Amino acid sequence: MSTVIKEFEGKTKSSNSIIIGDFNMNPFEPGMIQTTGFHSTMSKSIAQRKSRIVDGHEYPFFYNPMWSFFGDEGKGDVNGTFYSSRSQPINYFWSIFDQVLIRPDLIPYLEDDGVKIITEFGVAKKLLKPNETIDDAISDHLPISCTLKRI
Repeated sequence: MSTVIKEFEGKTKSSNSIIIGDFNMNPFEPGMIQTTGFHSTMSKSIAQRKSRIVDGHEYPFFYNPMWSFFGDEGKGDVNGTFYSSRSQPINYFWSIFDQVLIRPDLIPYLEDDGVKIITEFGVAKKLLKPNETIDDAISDHLPISCTLKRI
């Protein structure tokens, strides 16, 4: 994946990329963090190094703010964008498949609370059931939003 993105950024002469979507992977999975994948990190300070060299090749970073939503002390009202309670030996229950990836040069433009997992629309439409799982009559994923500021 990194090759396709680097080629696009080379053609457009810009590395100000933001990728938002359903990756069907958690932020910690290999396709999200490996150099030949999205090469994303949970740390702004690491991402701001811009890139790293592995086996003689340079790989630019993406910053992935979605890591901040994991766990009871995570930000937001919910621990993920996808919920599954399958009867399997390993089950995360909440996963963050829907993510925001941002290149280091754009980090200063990211609002402090600019990334959100949306749990309701307006005052009447809640996307979570009373047991705090996703209302699958609406969707199997919760939507996300990202706000950038002008500097």
